[in-house]
Amino acid sequence: MRKIKRLVDKQILWKIGCGKVAFWYDNWSELGPLYNFLPEGYKPKNITLSIMMLNNHINWRGLDLLLSQHVVVKVNTFEISLRSTIPDSPVWTEDNSGSFSVASACQLFRKNRHKSWINMMNWQKCVPFKMNFIVWRALRDKIPTEAKVDKMDIPTSSSCCCCRFPSLETIDHLFFSGLFAQELWRILCGPIGHCIFKHLFQATYDQLVGM
Repeated sequence: MRKIKRLVDKQILWKIGCGKVAFWYDNWSELGPLYNFLPEGYKPKNITLSIMMLNNHINWRGLDLLLSQHVVVKVNTFEISLRSTIPDSPVWTEDNSGSFSVASACQLFRKNRHKSWINMMNWQKCVPFKMNFIVWRALRDKIPTEAKVDKMDIPTSSSCCCCRFPSLETIDHLFFSGLFAQELWRILCGPIGHCIFKHLFQATYDQLVGM
């Protein structure tokens, strides 16, 4: 959620009215929130732009020393005219109308979304949806295995019903290490080397889980 908030904040430009916008945390200067230019770890007080103004100019009160010179110069060249009767208004820069729309927000997220080759390989039109979905859930450990249910303090049998010997049901056991899973790998991929495919898929799964 924090990543989404930071992404959205960059696309909201405040049109100055009475100056009640947050001086450090709102994007009113077209540079983005000014706190992004502060030294790492420094958290300024949440003060409004109007408090920082004096005779239509910013009264830095020594706070400009926290910013680089080029940022201070750009902020000082920004024309600010406070109008006490007009509220500040947000402008959504991702839409030409300046108004927020779900379509433009979705497009923004798509552009900035990390493209995973795993996801691209997972969802295939030639594969039934339920198969794509079960693989998607397995890669994210979203299948209600006994190990998963046990974490919620729900009593289970704590053994896999597909194997001759009792063993805790996990994603790894269901798809790789269990006797039933190993037999399926042998039947399905035996003629072309089931061990190669099994280990390749398991390595991909382990890589995702470790991310």
